[in-house]
Order: sequence, then structure tokens, then C-alpha cells
Amino acid sequence: MKSFDIYSKAYGGQQGESLFHTPLLPAHNKKSAETFYNRVSEIANYIFSFNDDRILVIHGALLIESSIDDLMGEIMIKYSNKDFNFSVKIKLAKALSIIPSHLLDSADNIRQTRNDFAHKLDLKDLSKDPSKVRIARQHVKKMLKEDINGMSDTEVFQNLILNTAAGIQVYRPGLQLLNVTIRSAEFLRQLEEKAIYFDKLGK
Repeated sequence: MKSFDIYSKAYGGQQGESLFHTPLLPAHNKKSAETFYNRVSEIANYIFSFNDDRILVIHGALLIESSIDDLMGEIMIKYSNKDFNFSVKIKLAKALSIIPSHLLDSADNIRQTRNDFAHKLDLKDLSKDPSKVRIARQHVKKMLKEDINGMSDTEVFQNLILNTAAGIQVYRPGLQLLNVTIRSAEFLRQLEEKAIYFDKLGK
């Protein structure tokens, strides 16, 4: 198994900014690691198969929205993807502060670019939307930690979509574990003991 250090560096955030600031997907957890790698491989094959910028952006946005649905479903048992639009889903994830905000900022960049392509018939390639591409380059550079000046606008967005989706997916196992833990009888017992302890301190 590959080391997950690279994912912590690419998709990690500032400690204290969010509930999880680094992925909880250890390399020795073979099942979780294989699930993650297979999902990322599927995403990469899908995203890099598009030669048309409009199709890339629109399908990429659908992919990111689906990834956020997966994320929210891990922590909210009765979450329904039909209750919110893409913009609200991103805002909700940010409000919960469960993963680093830069990943959700990247998702919002993709969402806004999708809106441009969906509402402007004359917008056919990314070079005609320089402000969104400039922001996308900043996000990709932050995640890849390398010079990306040689990348075309299309390659930048391919990498933005891939790494944003991977960054969201890599936090799912941690949220799964959190969800199971906080709903366990043992966790509730420990919480009750702490409540009693702090109640006694207050008297």
C-alpha cells in the first residue's frame, strides 16, 4: 500500500479549523485503502476521458456534488441529496466544519464555473473564463505542491476536479468511524460520566 502522507499534505488543513484536519485512512487498513484507490482511479478515468471543456466542467460538477452527498451522508443519517442544491450543500458542509475548507472552496470554484458554462451558450472553452481558471490554478497548486505553469487550462480543471473529489472521498472513513463511535452505548456512557463529573465540579 502506498503511504498516505501524500494525501495528508495535499488534502490536509489547519489544525482546529475543522473537525478533521488530516485524513484518517491508515495505509495498513487494506480494505479502506483499496476502496479509496479504486474510487479515485474510477474518477480519474472518467474525468480524463473528456476532450470537451463544457462536458468536462458540467460532468465534473456533478461528480463533486455527488462526492459531497457521500460525505454528508456519512455524518447525517437522514440526509437526502434532494433537499438541497449544490450551493447549499457546499455551505452546509462548510458550516459543519468537518473537513478542511480549502476542499470546499475548490468545490465552489467548480460549481461557479459550471454555472458559467450552463448559462452562457457562447462559452465553449475554459480559456474564455480566465477568472475562474486563475482561481482553479491556485487551488491545484496548493494541493499538488508543485509548479503547474505548464498545464493547459483543461488539464488544470481535470486535476482540480480529480483532487477535489479525492480530497473529499479520503475523509469519508474518518466520518464513518465518528458516526459509529458517537452512536455507540460505550460513547454515551463515557459522555454521561463526564457530564456527572463536570456537574460535581460546578457545585
